[in-house]
Amino acid sequence: PGRATPPSHRSLLRGRAEAPSGPPPKRGRAQVEAMSLGALLGAVAACCLVRSGEALSARPPSSPPCHGLSALGLSLVAGLLGAASGAEDQARRLFEMAADKRDVGIDDFVRGNMEPFGAVCVAYVKENSPNHKLMTKLAAATNKSDPALFDLQLPMGVALDWELKESLMIIKRSYGARLWEIVKQPLLDNEPVPFPSKSGKPWKEKKVRQWMLDNGFPTINVRVPNDRGKMELWPWAKYFGKSNSRGVGLLLFNSKPDADAAQFQAMRKVRPYVEKLGDKFRWIFMEKDDELTREMRELTKLGLDGTIKAELVLIEKAQQFLTIGKVDNNWHGLPEKYRLTNLTESAVKVFFDDYEQGRLPTYWASSEVGKNVGGVKGSTTRLTSDNFEDVVFNAGEKSPVVVAFFNDKPSDGCQECVRGRQVWDQVAKKAKQEMLFRNLVIADIDQSANEHPESSIAQRLGQPMIVWYPPGTAKQRKKKKQVMYDMSGQWTVEALLEKLRNRVEDLEIDDEL
Repeated sequence: PGRATPPSHRSLLRGRAEAPSGPPPKRGRAQVEAMSLGALLGAVAACCLVRSGEALSARPPSSPPCHGLSALGLSLVAGLLGAASGAEDQARRLFEMAADKRDVGIDDFVRGNMEPFGAVCVAYVKENSPNHKLMTKLAAATNKSDPALFDLQLPMGVALDWELKESLMIIKRSYGARLWEIVKQPLLDNEPVPFPSKSGKPWKEKKVRQWMLDNGFPTINVRVPNDRGKMELWPWAKYFGKSNSRGVGLLLFNSKPDADAAQFQAMRKVRPYVEKLGDKFRWIFMEKDDELTREMRELTKLGLDGTIKAELVLIEKAQQFLTIGKVDNNWHGLPEKYRLTNLTESAVKVFFDDYEQGRLPTYWASSEVGKNVGGVKGSTTRLTSDNFEDVVFNAGEKSPVVVAFFNDKPSDGCQECVRGRQVWDQVAKKAKQEMLFRNLVIADIDQSANEHPESSIAQRLGQPMIVWYPPGTAKQRKKKKQVMYDMSGQWTVEALLEKLRNRVEDLEIDDEL
């Protein structure tokens, strides 16, 4: 705004570099949809993002990498972004551009710090002014002094004595400028976001801080290489840390063979809903087929199905997405998340209509996707996140269901689960030989790998646990279910079979009465 930046840098802030001149080629809508977006993106790559040789040198040498994790990131995603470990509590520094660098401009700072966060903050201040000192303080936030601002990971720079009037703005990545023009849609994040200040008045710390938290996210954070041509680590803390009080709209996609084409196609389809629900979700892409995100996807159990090229997961309450709790923490996944695996325009519309009407089922995630785990395995019915509710709550109204819960992952610490699973398989095998159990569904689930809605079972077990779901409707099963502590305490084949016989015989007596 105004003379906030020299004229030679306004093109960057409009979302395009010194791009090829002339109007875009004339194409009909159908042609645009059918054409190779990869080829198109190659032709107009300069419009998508400005890059230069070693602009990352704009970061002060003593600053830790911008992708340093907060304590939240480290506790939830242990070792996930190991390259940043050790920097989580170290103060960052404000990058200062001296008055004699005015002709150089801010381009290097903006380009060098745009990835992977999608936004940078630039202030034009007088050296040693109150606003200069305020920016120095905000930029130096640590996880201890200001966890939310630290997790925001908003690179901050000041131009000292460049302008007569002090001003402050956030510049966001404006991606695909020429492409949006071709499909006749306005650019996203085309203009800087100015801080609403009064001329001559020092900025208030509380207002500036909140303005940063409100505006420090791009409308949709795409995944593009940095100015050195390398892909940065995924900004976990920014989206699932304390800086984000909203949910996350996570667009998972296969980045090969053409990441730009895949992202732009998805953006076009979800854009109306991104803009409509912008006050509820922060939106970002994540690669499904890249090593940089593999550990994160395994931990969150998201984006692991390689047969699905693109999917959308809406995650409400982003700060509660992962909860690493104590043994008695009965947490098995955030219920407020929803998934779409068909990103056609019609399917996207139905999905968001259903979301607004509260009709979407919870997406319970699993790390066993694609492993052919669910269904009848041997004598037991193997449950996963996908089939748990259907098998347990929608079984025939005369069929009781008994489920054994295990933590098969060794790091979860359930040493008894290994032996316990062998015993449970023998129980199921013998039960099939008895007429008494003809209607009984015997099932099990590895809750280390599968989220599920059963909150009466602890997240991490010291021994296998059993829940009995009596016959009836889904509502009746949920209301009358029982945790079989007596069965879990006597984990032998004969003891378990005897307890099950008593349960089933009691049901038959109740039916006769």
